Order: sequence, then C-alpha cells, then structure tokens
Amino acid sequence: MKKQILLIVLTMLSPLTKAQNMKMYDGPFTLESAGIVGTAKYSYYENENYERVYNGNFSFSWKQGSNTLEVNGKFNNDLRNGLWVFKTYLSASEATLIVNANYKNGEPDGIWTNSITSTKLKGIAFTDKRVFSKGRLIDTWIYDNQEIKNKLIMKLDTAGFILESDYIELGKIQTIKKYKLGYCTLAVTKNIQSGSSDVKKVEDIETLSNLSKIEQYVKSNSDSLQDLPIKLKRVTKENTWYKFFYDPYDRTLVDDIRGAFTYNDKQFYGIYENEIVKQETREQKRLLEEEKTANAKLLEEKKIADAKLLEEKRIAEEKRIEENKILNEKKSKLTEKTAELIALISEQKDKMIFKPKVYIKIDEFKEYSSTLNQNVVYYKGLVPKKNFDNIYISYNILMTNISTNNSAITLMSIEKQIEIADKFISLCKSEDIKDVNKKLNDITDVEVIKKIVNLN
Repeated sequence: MKKQILLIVLTMLSPLTKAQNMKMYDGPFTLESAGIVGTAKYSYYENENYERVYNGNFSFSWKQGSNTLEVNGKFNNDLRNGLWVFKTYLSASEATLIVNANYKNGEPDGIWTNSITSTKLKGIAFTDKRVFSKGRLIDTWIYDNQEIKNKLIMKLDTAGFILESDYIELGKIQTIKKYKLGYCTLAVTKNIQSGSSDVKKVEDIETLSNLSKIEQYVKSNSDSLQDLPIKLKRVTKENTWYKFFYDPYDRTLVDDIRGAFTYNDKQFYGIYENEIVKQETREQKRLLEEEKTANAKLLEEKKIADAKLLEEKRIAEEKRIEENKILNEKKSKLTEKTAELIALISEQKDKMIFKPKVYIKIDEFKEYSSTLNQNVVYYKGLVPKKNFDNIYISYNILMTNISTNNSAITLMSIEKQIEIADKFISLCKSEDIKDVNKKLNDITDVEVIKKIVNLN
C-alpha cells in the first residue's frame, strides 16, 4: 500500500519537476530550407542525455522589408500538438498565405485550412480545407484556386478511400467520379463550354454483384471473401493529385521546425482507390491442393515402381550372369566329357569291332564323318574309321537332335547333353560295349538309339 502511494505521489510530482526545470530560448533561429534567419521564442527542458526537448509555446518571426513570416504553435514533449498557424506575407504579389494546421502528438489530426489572399486579385485567390485523422486524409476535401479556376471537392472514408470526386480544371473540363468500396464505378467527363460529355460506367453484372458481396462480407462475414473470384487491391492516387495534395502544405516547415511525423518524407497520406484483381477461390485452392496431393502420390508411386523395376532388372541381370557362368561351366564340362568319350572309344576299339584295326587321325575323322559335331573340341588321338564307331555316331545323333530341337543353347539342353555323354561314357566302360556297338550299327532313329543304350 505504501509503495502504491509513493508511485502516485511521484507521478503527480513529475510534471512539477519538469515545470521547475523548464527553460526559455529567445534568440536567432535559422530556417535552412528557406535560407532565412529569424527570431524564435520557446520553452524547453533537457532530458537525462542533456538533449533539448521542446515543451510549451513556440513562436517564430522574420521580416525583411515588407515581407514577413510568422509561426505560432505548441509542443508537448517535443511533438507538435494543437493548432499551428503559419502566416506569410509577400510584398511583390501583395499576397498573404495562411496555413492553419491541427496536430495531435505530432500527427496531422483535425481540420487543416490554407488560404491565399491577394489585394491584386481583390480578395481570396485560393482556399483549401481538409480533415485528417492520425495523418490520414478523410471526410471532405475542398480545394478552390480561383486564380486559374481549378476546383476540387472530394469525399473520402475513414480509411482514406475516395467515395466521390468532382474536379473542374481551368474552368473548362469537369470530371465527376463515383466509387463503390474505393472502386470507380462511374466516370463522367464534361466540357463546360460546349456541353459535350463522355460517360464511363461499370455495367458488368458479375462485377457489380461481386462488389456487393464484398461490401456485405466485409460487414458481416469477412471469411467468405475467400470464396469470391476477385479481390480489391489498394493503390495510391497521391501522384494523380500531387500538385494539390502536398502544395501548399509543405509550408508547415517540417524540415526546420521539429515535432511533426512524416510518412515517406510527407506529413500525411491517403487518397486511395481500389483495383479489382483476380484471386483463387477457397474451392479452387482446395482443388489445386487435392491435385497437388494426388500428383505427389502418383509421383511417389512411380518412384517406388521405378525403384522396383530397377531392382528386378538388377536381380535379373545377376541371375543372367550366374546362369551364363553355370552354362559356360556346363559347356566346358560337356567338352571334357566328349573328349573323354572319344578317348574311351579309341581305347575300347577291340571290344567294338571284329575287322582289322584301321585308324585315322582326328582331323581326317572330322571330315570323314558327316554327323560329327564340329563345335566340339575332340580328343587329339586316333579313332576307329567310319562304320566301326557306331557308339560315337549314335552319340552325335542324340546330341544333334537336342541342338536341333533347341534354337538357343540353354542350361537344360547342356545338362541333357551331359547326361547323354555320361551315359555313353558309362557304356564304354562296361562289358556290354561290344554288344551295344553292334546293335547300333546303321541305326539313325533317335528313340531306337535311346532304347538300345537304355537312356530315358
């Protein structure tokens, strides 16, 4: 409780402390932007960093011949606050310029007026009245330059969007515009002298309907704005009205007299219109997201399928290499067995024939026997002459039969040939070789040969 009382007391004493530390300045003051030196009088205090903080009344005056400039306003902790009056008299044009600017904590806030009165023009030559809220132009702006006959009346909403405007240029051309939600729905251009006019009006039913829906949704259901195919995009029209918007309010001397906020180097902002731009509706976004998800799924499935196919190809290639390795081993084994068979036939010749021993070299035998398999590496020795080697001829008949019935050399066909070779080698090693050789004489039928040699 004591701490709270102490805090309240300190808060109450703070303004008193400032008041006790207030100082006054009364002396030369330079306006760099105007290139003049006048006299300023203002109160201030210094903060803990010994920086000067303007606080209270401020006045500035300058005079050169009949030309004068006077500024009167008030600061609150280094910020402009309340009414500021800028009054200039130019003897050459016999014109008096007066700007009344209202500020709140350094921001334009309230009514601003500007006028030029000239004795040469016998009265008011120019007036400007506008309303600001926290630096933004709102409400009604009236601009009237009687000297060149330019006149503007513009109404704006609280967000700075134009509601309607009526502009007369040089007393000849009048342009009237009306807006809905900041979007121009009517533009009329008139020639005041001739009476001719050009009217541009938004008549597209869909556009007007969407604008009405936007207006309704903004008030009651902003989430539904996502369901519309269009949206409003804010664009500034400051450049369009630049010569009226900033001049003569640049005369508030923000470059030389502190305490005014600026927005992009300007004291105030506003004058907006809306453009209609297309947007994806919530449903379109949902469909696109579904399509994106579906495409991602298809891509992942394809990725998996490609990986599977690649793996299958790898396995198939490994299998092919292994089968070729086995096939070559079997071929080599068959070659060895064929050579072994020829050698056995040569060694067992006395058991197979009764006629005189007649031998020929293996190269001569290859040419002599039309049924000999030329792809086999044969035994390099002497073999019985044709008509005396029924075993070998029958062997080659069975081998040729397998080769004929198989367009490609396969592991199965090689194994069958090895089986036949083993069978004939076994016969050559048995005591039945002589009888079997005799039975095979001039036999060419495959099935008969298989039966004789007992080969399934």
